[in-house]
Amino acid sequence: MLMRYCVAQIILFVCLSANIFAQSKIDLTQLDTIIVQVDDEARAFYTHNVKPSETLYSIARFFGIHANDLLILNNIAPDSIIPAGAIVNIPINTEYLIREARQPSENCIPVIYHVKKRETLFKISQVYFNQGIESLIIRNEVKKLSLRPDQALVVGWWPISQPQSNQELPTIEQEILNVKSKNFEILTHDHPTQLESIHTSGITYDSLRLIEKRPSFVISNKNGIAIWERSDQNTESLLVLHKTAQTGSMIKLLNPVTERSIVATVVGQIPSNVYTEDVDLIVSRAVAQKLGALDTRFQVQMTYYD
Repeated sequence: MLMRYCVAQIILFVCLSANIFAQSKIDLTQLDTIIVQVDDEARAFYTHNVKPSETLYSIARFFGIHANDLLILNNIAPDSIIPAGAIVNIPINTEYLIREARQPSENCIPVIYHVKKRETLFKISQVYFNQGIESLIIRNEVKKLSLRPDQALVVGWWPISQPQSNQELPTIEQEILNVKSKNFEILTHDHPTQLESIHTSGITYDSLRLIEKRPSFVISNKNGIAIWERSDQNTESLLVLHKTAQTGSMIKLLNPVTERSIVATVVGQIPSNVYTEDVDLIVSRAVAQKLGALDTRFQVQMTYYD
């Protein structure tokens, strides 16, 4: 009887989760604007206030990134519950921007950037948002080539139909199937109090988020050896090669000597039979400089997912 009851509760959970997933999509697509900022490495990001019906997965789908990148970028533990009202920084892939001079349709959201001191049209269009100066001028009806601080510029439009990440994200249907096939044992064995809550008081949204937000890959925190070449002329791009980390994902690095940390992009795996076995990471000169590495071989703490 208990087993049948648990199965019935799981089926109910599946039905309710589908409704909540749908609601999370509505919340995001009802954004009036997406106001972006740019970090020291000229990477665009959006600061988002998590709504009661949103999860990391629903946010990641909407912005075409992997949920584990959000965990790493925001120092969130994989087993944490993300409360409503939490602030998360979301990297914006500018390749997904619709960069036409005029708004193409109603199925998109304007992306706004506020000008900082001494920034130019060239820097904002070419360096930050990868588009022609002419499009930026026409789109914003700019009358002067000089810009004033805090001037709001539409740098493009974000498509409401979620862009596809270069890493496969689980669909709503896959999430529901995973609840059936994988989470029943987790509910009954790893989270007995959570199961009791479901039995006694029905499905709560916190219960849903605890189960739904599992990462697709294992997040690792390891110490290792990084190397860089003094002949490398790349002093701008934060790029690394790693033994096992997912290509295209984010990796957080900390130099324990200088206590400097950065987030870089994994662009591939270390080629075999080229470096010694103890080397875990090949980094660009820009990464080494940001971490304050003086020697071409140094220790580093890594947070990434396999």
